[in-house]
Amino acid sequence: MHTHHHPKIANTPLEKIAHYRIVRMLGQGGMSIVYEALDEKLKRPVAIKVLHPFLAEGVEYRLRFLREAEAVARLTHPNIVQIFDVANSDSSEHLYIVTELLFGETLKDYVTRVKLVELPELSAMIIWQMAQALEHAHQKGIIHRDIKPENIMVLKDGQLKLMDFGIASLGSEESLTQTGSLLGSLCHLSPELIKGHKATARSDIFSLTTVFFWLLTERLPFIGDSPHALLKTIVDTPHERVQLMSAYVSDDLAHIVDRGMSKDAALRFVSMLAMADAIEAALANLGIALDTQRMQATLRESKVAQFKAYLYDQMKKELSGPAENGDVAKRLALTCRLDAGLTKDPSQLPQKKPSLIKRTIWFAVAASLLILGLDPRTWQLLSQGTHEAPPITAKTSSESPEPVDLTAPDQTLPYGPLFLKEPERPEINIPDKKALKVSMQEIAIVVWPFANIFLDGKLLGEDKKSLSLRLSPGKYKLTFAHRYAATIEKLITVKDTASPMEINVQMVKSKPAFLRVVTNIDADVAVGGSYKGSTKKSVSRPVVIPLPDKHHSQIKEVFLSKDGYQPVILEVEFVAGQIKDLSIKLVPIS
Repeated sequence: MHTHHHPKIANTPLEKIAHYRIVRMLGQGGMSIVYEALDEKLKRPVAIKVLHPFLAEGVEYRLRFLREAEAVARLTHPNIVQIFDVANSDSSEHLYIVTELLFGETLKDYVTRVKLVELPELSAMIIWQMAQALEHAHQKGIIHRDIKPENIMVLKDGQLKLMDFGIASLGSEESLTQTGSLLGSLCHLSPELIKGHKATARSDIFSLTTVFFWLLTERLPFIGDSPHALLKTIVDTPHERVQLMSAYVSDDLAHIVDRGMSKDAALRFVSMLAMADAIEAALANLGIALDTQRMQATLRESKVAQFKAYLYDQMKKELSGPAENGDVAKRLALTCRLDAGLTKDPSQLPQKKPSLIKRTIWFAVAASLLILGLDPRTWQLLSQGTHEAPPITAKTSSESPEPVDLTAPDQTLPYGPLFLKEPERPEINIPDKKALKVSMQEIAIVVWPFANIFLDGKLLGEDKKSLSLRLSPGKYKLTFAHRYAATIEKLITVKDTASPMEINVQMVKSKPAFLRVVTNIDADVAVGGSYKGSTKKSVSRPVVIPLPDKHHSQIKEVFLSKDGYQPVILEVEFVAGQIKDLSIKLVPIS
């Protein structure tokens, strides 16, 4: 039904079905072959999905195929593929469905070509439109059951189309699935379908959210070494927090992902419409209105840079507007999103006035104090006592790096719940009674996106975005630890003063990854075209693999070579802060 594959001229005795003349074969799947054809009655091109003859002989498969046609024929939505005709199972030798002919590429192919990871708001608009289409299907009692990037088309005009209701289940009827069989793509199946329960609208919500997760991070939320391991992971293992993988995702969008992929279907959105409304509200909090025409134009022309500039302007306007009571969280979210950066080219960004960010931080801190019953007039933003830690850089020379301490606190700490807790204000106990008479200094901490916060080695909070505390005069060390970001340490000096201290931390520098290679003979190692030493040395001192800022992982080419042996080339995904172990057997050249 689409032409993103290289078309092949049909090499088949099938030349005509009813009044449809076959032009060429477009592709084939597990159940059917798809042809481009000409409707000789209406003189228009169409796509014909013809069921494989060996399947058409089975009653169950014929029923499933015809019910797909019946289901899709009841749907009339601009973002759902339109069905024109269906074979009569009694009078036709072939079993087929005739649909509109789509020209474009799948969402999976599109995202491979046009990176969207730095544009979570555009990804949210895509999911919003798919949610609208699925809401229409659900209102008709139809569950898609096979939502995945391969079943979403990006047409040449930028329009999105949801297709392939091949395993759609009519909500009012019994499932045609055999006991124990699983239909659909495993990576996007909901836990209840894996357990054998009936498909519902909330099953589709789970699957659509996995596509959202993939758009935001360029990774699937669940992986496994085998189908069994993958299914077990979906049922039993919580998904990774999306903000650990992308610094561009706002809290509101992260919460939508968390809710949409809840293991318990009852905790998900009640409908696709509710999910769409949540996305619209999340974008509105950033000052962005849902503009389907702009989204379609962006997808059509792949004008990502222009869309970035548009987003930046909209959010900057929203942030520079008048402060109103109750919008502290919204303004803080805007500040963090803008700080994450919408472009890698600074010349494309409007110049930010330092006072704008400072006023936003002041507003957020002052409002927090009002909530806590303190007088914000006693506060002023100080520059002293806030020292930026020197950047942590990874060694990239050919020399072996120093041994890595894999037991550092930020690599072993448990991570908190899916939803952020309210900011806490722990007080540090003062052992000296005389110190009780000394005035305490207020410390306000803001972290993007979040971190585990330590004071002199003592854990103050896990996955915190903000924290307020009071300290007596003295010197302290604050440590900010993140699973994928480089650890930041700040040395602060607290003075005997009533003036507050504000600390703003950006967890954007990625930790390096590491590589160990075990081979049957010592060989040379190159990563991404850069020589990294020998495999023998990598075992005792893992090779350091620097990663780009704000990226939790990256795929690089690993090249192993040894005179007299066949070289080995592998594509390896490196994850920040983790060691990648490879075991390779080099084969002599015969």
